[in-house]
Amino acid sequence: MKRIQQKILYFKEGNSDKIYEVDLCETGNDLFVVNFRYGRRESVLRDGTKTIFPVGYDEALKVFDKLVNSKVKKGYSESGEEVKPTEQSKILEPRENTARDETILRYLKEGAAGSYTRNWKISKVILRAGILNLKEAAPLIHPFVLSKDEFEGYAAIKTLALFDDNSAVKNVYSVYAEFGLENKVGRIAAAYLLKFKANNYHTEIVRTVKQKLPSEIAGQLNNPDAFLGALAMYYMQADGVNPMTLYYLYLISSEQPNLRKPLFEFVNNCALKVNTFKSIRYIFRTAELLDDLEFFALIAKKIGVSYPGHNQTYTRDNDQWILASDEMKKKNPSIAFGKNTQLYFIHNIYKYIRRLSQESAKQYISIATQFLCLLDNEKDQAVSVTKHFYDYNYTTQNYLLIKRQFPRYNKFSALMYILFGAGERLKRTKTKWYYDGEVIALKDLGREEILAAEWDKHPQEVLTILAHSKSEEATAFSFRILKANSEFLDQANGKLMNQLVGNADSEVVNFLIAYLEEKYKDEQAPADLVLALFEATNEVAAKLAKVWLEKYESAYLGDTNFIIALLLSGNLATLHFLQTVYKEKVAYPHQIELDKIQALFAVKSSYTPEYLIAVGYLFGNPNFTQLLYNVTMDDILNLVRDERPEIIIIAANLCKKEPTWIYAIFKERVQNYIESENADLRKLGIEILGHFPNDYLTGNSHQIGKYYFSEYQEVRAAIQPAMARLIELDNAFKKAIFKESMQTLLEPETYDGLHETIYELLTEQYQAQLKSIELDAVIELILAKYNFAQLLGTPLFRKFIQIPNFTMAQLVRLAKSDVREVRDFLPVYFEQNKVRINNELEIALHIFHSEWKDVFDWSFTYFENEIQPEKWTIDLLLYICDHIKPEVQAFGKRLVLTHFTENKGLDLLLKLQEHPSKGMQFFATNYLDNYAKDKPEVILQLKGFFKSILFNINENRATKTRVFAFLEQETIKSEVVANMIVDLVNGILTTETRIDQSHCIDLLLTVAEVHPHIQIPITVKEI
Repeated sequence: MKRIQQKILYFKEGNSDKIYEVDLCETGNDLFVVNFRYGRRESVLRDGTKTIFPVGYDEALKVFDKLVNSKVKKGYSESGEEVKPTEQSKILEPRENTARDETILRYLKEGAAGSYTRNWKISKVILRAGILNLKEAAPLIHPFVLSKDEFEGYAAIKTLALFDDNSAVKNVYSVYAEFGLENKVGRIAAAYLLKFKANNYHTEIVRTVKQKLPSEIAGQLNNPDAFLGALAMYYMQADGVNPMTLYYLYLISSEQPNLRKPLFEFVNNCALKVNTFKSIRYIFRTAELLDDLEFFALIAKKIGVSYPGHNQTYTRDNDQWILASDEMKKKNPSIAFGKNTQLYFIHNIYKYIRRLSQESAKQYISIATQFLCLLDNEKDQAVSVTKHFYDYNYTTQNYLLIKRQFPRYNKFSALMYILFGAGERLKRTKTKWYYDGEVIALKDLGREEILAAEWDKHPQEVLTILAHSKSEEATAFSFRILKANSEFLDQANGKLMNQLVGNADSEVVNFLIAYLEEKYKDEQAPADLVLALFEATNEVAAKLAKVWLEKYESAYLGDTNFIIALLLSGNLATLHFLQTVYKEKVAYPHQIELDKIQALFAVKSSYTPEYLIAVGYLFGNPNFTQLLYNVTMDDILNLVRDERPEIIIIAANLCKKEPTWIYAIFKERVQNYIESENADLRKLGIEILGHFPNDYLTGNSHQIGKYYFSEYQEVRAAIQPAMARLIELDNAFKKAIFKESMQTLLEPETYDGLHETIYELLTEQYQAQLKSIELDAVIELILAKYNFAQLLGTPLFRKFIQIPNFTMAQLVRLAKSDVREVRDFLPVYFEQNKVRINNELEIALHIFHSEWKDVFDWSFTYFENEIQPEKWTIDLLLYICDHIKPEVQAFGKRLVLTHFTENKGLDLLLKLQEHPSKGMQFFATNYLDNYAKDKPEVILQLKGFFKSILFNINENRATKTRVFAFLEQETIKSEVVANMIVDLVNGILTTETRIDQSHCIDLLLTVAEVHPHIQIPITVKEI
């Protein structure tokens, strides 16, 4: 490929320093392509092509020149000199076309005179004048306000409104009076009259509209709180909903601003369906004319990101297929918001935004801010998509795989233009924006926004976007601008900073915190900023605020209003800080009136129940309570009447200021609190009991004892103060609780945390009783499988170690304990008491009931080396061999081999045969030759042993081999043994058990050969 022509352009402005290279190249066969590369100067450039397929030279040159010219218009030059803001090129060509303007004026004159004959409709000429802001055309447009052609009347009224020309009010009103709001000309006339508010026409419109409202909504117009609920209920109806209702309410809101917020919220959340979309379209057109950017941006964004209600060209009506476009023209259509409608709106919104960026930078920045603040990734459900395409390369004659990335919101052209309109990275189809290559994270992009220099002049808008952002797009957009203009943060007041540090992006928060740390490293931060960081409920922000608060504590807390603000911050960290400050003393003796903190008690409070409960317990701090100097019993009674548990908790803690109030106020209420389903209220009820008089406690001791064993952890914790008082007051109660507590620790926990509660009470209230506890009770504790029983028993056990007075049964039980310290006591004791262990060996061997490997490790060695040989009786050896644990059985075998004597052999063989373990059965075969060989009477006693082995299926191969060999040799010697074998094998052959048949047959053949008179259960034929 040969390069024919190249142009290298540069763009430098502020932090931007970019390069753009364009190549015109010949590919062969008189075909050419136009390629480009772009990016930051001295970095790796991204590349692309403007000609996917090679074209002829003339067409390629046209593409080359067009691309170069477009970059020059945007400020690129071959010299690369920095563009000054005042010299910034327009994104679109400036409107300097005298010939065009003169043509439009001539057409309007001809139209007014009735001599216009061209195909281009006069209504479009009028609208074109409005788009071009050709205000000198206004006098020529006035006559068309009263045109019989409704399109001309519509265009005239709209264009005059765009010109801010209010001189046609009377004529426009006559149009409104004639057509009303059911016709688009009447609606545009109403918008015109609302915009200019002349001759009280606007009030008449609102009055008329109010009469059209459903009664349930009309009755709530002066009550914004109830209004939103009434509106929601109205639209939940299946039938009877007027699709114009939202439009009527929007018109009314021009006179009643208190309705704007709830109406905005409803429109933001409602679906674009038949009952709503008609109104939303009308609101959109009206908002555009009124320059109501808030509602205009809301609806534009809503249409841009929503999924169409239908995509079909046709729809059913009375069992017939009709065009969807025809159905939507009906007064009450059955469908709304189709794909074509959405595309129409998206296209026109894009043109509107693009025109604003050229003609009114200030208005463009305002509406772009609205758009970005409204984005909500979670709610919008817009997703990014990667698609794959194959492109044929004529040079290499291969297909290339192209990854095409469609960013989130890719079909919402106006938003794409706002976010990326100044870059070359994104391209667009008719309906979507995309770029080729791998996915590029938003945080890794450079600044690609339209009017970058203008954004650098609007700190409040940039900070507002970042503060309200609910989308990655808005966050990345505003954060890029902020990083280039960190001085913007100097203009953030406390409220705005509160919102900024609440951003979900940790990188943003860390940037803000780093900025604030640096700015206030050597000086005290403003109090409202400290509060803002706390109110943001962000851990990183709260941490910095706490550092400042601790560093300048007296400066901040010396102000009563600051402490009040901390109480109202909504951040738990502030309450914890105040608890610490006032823990030991009344650190700052302010006087705080309840009226100053009434926001905490408001019915529709923004505070969480968790926060208000923490406030209550701060008020319960005896030092902090003194700040609330003027609280009366009536104040507390008013709070108690509130049904919210958190407010009742605040009231109860305020009572601690005057303890006698608690019993007087709560004696009739406490039982209801204790029986409440709310955990916090249950806890409060129990805590209150701890402040009741002694005679109440002793008179209700039985019930208080039940609370101590309650299923609710908060109840058990809260009853502790009352329990402590009652234990001191009532000795019988004290003994009963101790007994029940000790028993409960030894049983499975019926409720989570019950054992811990009991352990805390016992260690705090029963020190004397625990010192006199018996050894058996201590052993029960340390043998229990429950942690808190072991925790209680272990230190008590140490006392008994000092003077060992254990029975052997107690000692071996210790081997079962889960507590390592207890088990470690045993090897030391056994080593020091060898004579006793030898004398009480039978009981000592019960140590093998343990489950712990460490017990086996030392005890095997001990019993093997420290026990006198004569102490090992057959019964003791068999006791070990009969153990259920394999490792103990193995140890038993070792002991048998070590302490075996001739006189023990036969007894061992006869007893070992009864062992069910395969290993012990094999071990027993070791003694067949020595103690059963040539002894038919012994062999007959072992019949069950042989049968057990022979019945095993595919198991114990070595054991079977030994048994078969032994039986075969003994069959030859003894007819008695031969009869036993025939009986044994016959019993096996009559079952369905698959056995080692060949070995059994061999045994029977041996019997038949040696003892032919013995009948065997098989027939032998000679071959």
